[in-house]
Amino acid sequence: MTFVLIHSPLVGPSTWRWVGETLSRTGRPVVVPSLLGFEDSGPPYWRTAVAAVTAACAHVEEEMILVGHSGAGLLVPAVAAAMPARISDIVFVEAALPSRADSARTVPDWLAKQVHGLAQGRRAPPWSQWWGPGAMESLVPDAGRRAEIESELPRLPLDYFEEAIPIPDGWSDRVACSYIWFSDPYRPDADEAAGRGWPVHRLPGGHLHMSVEPEAVTALLVEVVEATGGGRL
Repeated sequence: MTFVLIHSPLVGPSTWRWVGETLSRTGRPVVVPSLLGFEDSGPPYWRTAVAAVTAACAHVEEEMILVGHSGAGLLVPAVAAAMPARISDIVFVEAALPSRADSARTVPDWLAKQVHGLAQGRRAPPWSQWWGPGAMESLVPDAGRRAEIESELPRLPLDYFEEAIPIPDGWSDRVACSYIWFSDPYRPDADEAAGRGWPVHRLPGGHLHMSVEPEAVTALLVEVVEATGGGRL
């Protein structure tokens, strides 16, 4: 089983770097796709992001566990639909849940409005600038890790925030889905996941907790997948 750690389009792959390294040290195969540069592809941006994930997984011959963080949660159904016979599990980590409708906006309306208010020309500022002074220091106290994460943050086009990502029918029918949440803003998504009958797990922390406590997040990921898959790892 290969873990595929998908970062939010608002950040970069280094947010999963330390979990990926921890998984590798335990002998578990892992892929950390990079979506960097997808914002320059032109719309529909979501399609380029999904293609980046599937291309990164092209060499994987065994079954995969998709792990989506934050906004990557909305991309996961399309990724799973692109590789239907190869996905065994999906774990949403502090992630936006795909709606029960046939599409989902990349961000909620209130956040799209906020981003437009912060815009510099036709681009949004890096995600670290959305939340005020000290926010990133609070989320990622380690200065080295924080600098690496901030160096990757894209400036997304405003029309990205207007996109609706298609949600394929039956995307979760053939896979085991679980939800992990860290912080209070994602409690509604965790409650929705529980309402869908999925196992839900809490690991208290900030939104980028996998960059702060990678060992704890890795241990929980393995535990979650072993529980849903009968100890296959």
